[in-house]
Amino acid sequence: MSPKGSISYFGGTRTAKAVHIVKGDYDAFILGSSRSEIGINPRHRLWGSLKAYNASLAGSNFIETHKVFQTIIKHKQPKLIMLALDYGLFSEARSTSADFTLSRFDDSNNAFSSFFKEHFSKESIEKSFRTLKYTAKGLPAKHKQGQKLGELTFSDTIDNGEQHELILNTLEKKVINNNETYSSKGYSSDRLRLLKELIKTCLDHEINLMIVISPVHTLQLMTFKQMGIWENFLTWKQEIVSLTSAPNNIPLYDFTDLSTVISETVPTEKTSTPMKWFWETSHYKESMGDLILSRVMAPSSPIEPSFGVKLTSENIDFEIAKQRIKLEEYEQKNSELYSTVLSLIKPNS
Repeated sequence: MSPKGSISYFGGTRTAKAVHIVKGDYDAFILGSSRSEIGINPRHRLWGSLKAYNASLAGSNFIETHKVFQTIIKHKQPKLIMLALDYGLFSEARSTSADFTLSRFDDSNNAFSSFFKEHFSKESIEKSFRTLKYTAKGLPAKHKQGQKLGELTFSDTIDNGEQHELILNTLEKKVINNNETYSSKGYSSDRLRLLKELIKTCLDHEINLMIVISPVHTLQLMTFKQMGIWENFLTWKQEIVSLTSAPNNIPLYDFTDLSTVISETVPTEKTSTPMKWFWETSHYKESMGDLILSRVMAPSSPIEPSFGVKLTSENIDFEIAKQRIKLEEYEQKNSELYSTVLSLIKPNS
């Protein structure tokens, strides 16, 4: 989130956020993708006296996430890092954003070159004009609420049938046909190595690190299975557990555990009531982000106790087996959605 009164570049989030991290007064940071950028509120009461900043980046990969972390370590003395992980961050095929080269996150930029690129480059001028255009329409430079049809332009109200269309669009364009994020090549061992480095740095600097696996709707997990990446996704979780378990003992919470929360009813074309927790299958609302914060930062909270599971080396095999069973049950209970997913995949297979 931008400091009060500032304007983020439309499509230039990395340049703006790098400046905010370097110049801002923060001691807690949220790292992740667009899911945590949209869903996790840095001003929630559970942060207490900590001054939190949401440094998550939309459309990112873990190389970028790690460089954001390095920027934080270089310029700040963080007390807490909340790291929200997505499978897509570790995709072998997911590239680094062009916007990244404009920012101070890029190691090749010194203070002077960063300032020039942030303010006078062709890219930054284009972003400034976009900002003016959106401001003239009475819209924020970069909408915060979510991702609709490929752009961060969610509104608080969703018309009858609109969310159903949005869900199918997300599955088709952002999941099934997104070979960069959900590559058949699987996840990158090099990017897992960067996670290992991040964990070690936090331990060496005595930084409180909390890791969460960001929630997606069960319908998207069912789509993973039909795409042939579900087993890779489960193995990736096991790899994360191996990095966070003893002797590191980093708290790891999995919010893709097929709880009733992430399996909420998917609206039909005729449904006027939108989902409570999700914008579509990939991005969750701030209401769910509040549940995540409660689960992680106030574990004894009675709010939605079935939401999220703390993964350890002792329970990971049991949890993986349970998640396989739950997904099979979901497929059986939602045969119409199952058929819809197959119809979306077949034309592209």
